[in-house]
Amino acid sequence: MLTVDPQGRASKLAELMDILRRDAPAEDRDLVLALAPVIFADMPDRLALGLPAQALSGRIRSHFKFIAREIPPAQQLYKGLPGIHVGVRNPSEAEARDIGAGHGLPLESTVVETHTVDTPFIFESLKHYFQKAGLRVFSAIHPIFTVRRQWERVVWIGSSHDEGSKECYCHFQIEPVESKERLRRIEHEVFAVLKCVFLAVTDFKDMGRVCQELGGRVRSRTGNDVELGSARSFLDWLRDDNYVFMGTVGYRAASDGRLDRVDETATGVFTDETLLPVVFPGVMEHVEQHLTPASGDNRIIDIDYCNNASAIYHLEPIEDLLVREWGADGQLLGSTLLLGRFARGAFAQRADRIPLLKEKHDAILRDSNAIPNSYAWREIRAAFNSFPKTELFYADARDLQQIIEERATRPSTSPSRGCATRTRPRRRSAARSPTPSARSPSAPRWIAGRSPSSSSISTPPAWSARSIPRRCGASPRPSSPSGKTGWRRPSRRSSGSARGGASSAATSPSTPAAASTASRLPPSRFPTTSVTSTTWKGASRSGSSRAPPRRWP
Repeated sequence: MLTVDPQGRASKLAELMDILRRDAPAEDRDLVLALAPVIFADMPDRLALGLPAQALSGRIRSHFKFIAREIPPAQQLYKGLPGIHVGVRNPSEAEARDIGAGHGLPLESTVVETHTVDTPFIFESLKHYFQKAGLRVFSAIHPIFTVRRQWERVVWIGSSHDEGSKECYCHFQIEPVESKERLRRIEHEVFAVLKCVFLAVTDFKDMGRVCQELGGRVRSRTGNDVELGSARSFLDWLRDDNYVFMGTVGYRAASDGRLDRVDETATGVFTDETLLPVVFPGVMEHVEQHLTPASGDNRIIDIDYCNNASAIYHLEPIEDLLVREWGADGQLLGSTLLLGRFARGAFAQRADRIPLLKEKHDAILRDSNAIPNSYAWREIRAAFNSFPKTELFYADARDLQQIIEERATRPSTSPSRGCATRTRPRRRSAARSPTPSARSPSAPRWIAGRSPSSSSISTPPAWSARSIPRRCGASPRPSSPSGKTGWRRPSRRSSGSARGGASSAATSPSTPAAASTASRLPPSRFPTTSVTSTTWKGASRSGSSRAPPRRWP
């Protein structure tokens, strides 16, 4: 665990070990002392340094009791001990104070504990579950350690680097849940989420094999070799860590055209049908309504977006893929359902290099009749690659073409509203710039190193307070009683500041002190602009035609 005070953590751990040697029961002392450094190392500084050593001792003893001395109920046994051990409870006031309540933790809270074999995606799945359920988490730890058992009893505990069975313990302290019915539902849902994770991880290789075998069986209904090659490349792309598989199942076409599920082909979450309505509410109802393709739908791969159905431990909706197997006569022989979601790394790739999307990209460019490497051609490519990939997957190529061409051919903002086009100025040294003439103290300040000469600066027509955009650096000021509209001057340091080192008596850049200050100030990001009208406050009183400096917002 990253820490800002390694010495403080070391001293707190030594104090904690002394308390455990004194207070731990004699029959459990060695195991408690072996577990304490593992759990303490996974605690964030807010707990490890913020809680007193006595409260940390109470937490360690509570964790040890759940890990080593509690046997999971029969329904939570999964491939032997520790199974999928889940406990949800509301600690009493005495227990809450013993584990640190009142020292940055609330007195009333609900504790959720899990103890399983170490498997990927356990902690993030539980974290997303609480976030989606709207339950606030006060503290969370998930240490990984090694356990050795003898006659189903823990006899040795070591670090995650030692030899033995790797196990994971998760402890969440969430906002209090008073309803006993909801406590039981949380326990059941957490167990179902963890079992789905275990099934998906266990059958991961089998799901990859199913995806690989599909590539050899699919064929194009219309005999389009390009479409067939794209579908096979997409299936290979999914297996390249771009899709998080949760389960696969096959469907066979009946004589009446209906698609029936083949239970023997189920992998992942489909091997336990009782989990689907709990963890994926509404998903199967939505998917099985769209198994039969519509008339004229000749696609090999149908990517669906379950907008109204999702998993209880995923923040985003589920993305299911239906791979259709067409016969030589164009009839549907069967389909295979892939349930999961696109990996985060899939959205970091260029869209025109992803199978299926590459074909849409090429079709849009071909139908646009744009000359290769022309301005329109490059703009269409840029618009396509900047489009959200989820929309690119789900939208039809014809719909995408209309939207992307409109974005690519949309004219950029022009200075037709009275604002001159901004260009990057050529940087000039302050020593070579002409020294501006003396001005009255009420005139707007100029950025040092810029010439006020109007010979090289164009004057935009009808430049008024309403035609100058806010991003030019000045902000409008309400009209004065005389009817003239003024502008706020951008704040600048005076010539007598510590930055310049000049005397405060120097009020004009023409003095030696001010010239020394100006030579050390950086040049402006924008050239100054000369305006002949008297709409600038200060310039109207001094008779000067200079405008305030334009800066980045």
